[in-house]
Parts: sequence; C-alpha cells; structure tokens
Amino acid sequence: MRKLFVSTLAMWLIASCVTVNVYFPAAAAQKAADAIINDIQGTAPAQPPEQAPAQTPKPGSWLRDKLRQFSLGASVAVAAEMDLQISTPAIKAVRESLKARYAQLRPYFESGVLGNTNNGLIGIRDASSLSLKDRATLTTLVMQQNRDLQTLYEEIAKANKLGPDAVPSLQKIFADRWRAHARPGRWIQNDDGKWVQK
Repeated sequence: MRKLFVSTLAMWLIASCVTVNVYFPAAAAQKAADAIINDIQGTAPAQPPEQAPAQTPKPGSWLRDKLRQFSLGASVAVAAEMDLQISTPAIKAVRESLKARYAQLRPYFESGVLGNTNNGLIGIRDASSLSLKDRATLTTLVMQQNRDLQTLYEEIAKANKLGPDAVPSLQKIFADRWRAHARPGRWIQNDDGKWVQK
C-alpha cells in the first residue's frame, strides 16, 4: 500500500511540473506592427484609449503572487499583457533601413505603381508608366525592401523566442496591419491576391 502511495505521489509531482505554452501573442504582435509601421511611414500613432487607474494591491497579494510561482499543479503560461521586444540592435538596424528606403518608395505608392501585398511585403502593381531605367531601379528597391521586411519578421520572432514557426503568423499580422495603415487611394492586395484601391 505504501509503495502504491509513493509511486502515485511521484507521478502526481512529475505531472504537476509540466508547463504548457501554446500561446501566440497575436495582440502584442499587432501592437508591435502598428508601432513599427508608424515609425517606417512617419505617421503619428493613434492615441491609446484611457486606462483605468491602477488598483492598489490588497494586503498579502504580493506574497500570494510569489507563492504561486512555487505552487504545485500544472500551470499554463499566459501572456495576456505581453509586449514584444522590437528594439534589439538587429531590429533597430532593419527598421532604419526600411524607413530610409520607404522615403524613396512613397511616390510609387502614391501613384499606384506599388501596393501592399497580402503576405506583408510590397509588390509592383502597374509599372507601365515608368521608363525601363526607372523600372529597373524600382525592382531593385522593392527586392531590397522585401528582403528587409522578411528579415524584420524573422528578427522579431528570434528576439522574442517565438521560434521560426511563428514567422508566418507574424507576417500575416503585419500584412493585415500594413493594409490597414494604407492611406485612402493606395493599392492593397486582398487575401485572394486581387489588387484593390483603398
């Protein structure tokens, strides 16, 4: 009987130490995307909604929170209030590169030559009005910008230890946010791949 009790207790202790982390920080990724897009495009961020005043912690709550770290039982890692790290040296460097190149690309967005794609990159929509030399220059700029955008998504995943599997999810969130930030009259690619004017 004692052997059964000890083995049951050991199994329970092992099972209680399992931490399940299946959370992708979509809200934090959207917030990070908005901040980065505003920075690259040089637009003012939207004013955040007013927050409720912070509540005074109840006596003993600090101790309870600390003791919870050592509690037995399965725990689920949840990052409801998580912010993504978007200011590592690598991310800062790629953001500066994107921002500098965006100034060169802006006229092409405004004239309808370029648009935001459904995969978080940019695409040449209609270059028929450009000379061959200008097309070649634009093609190079677009390739460089898309390379940096892809690097940005990978670096955000890396900096936040999300793993390479999170890059497509980050890229999709950024694609949605790039299209949401597009000014009226600009071209965006819908989820079906069709170009539409916003």
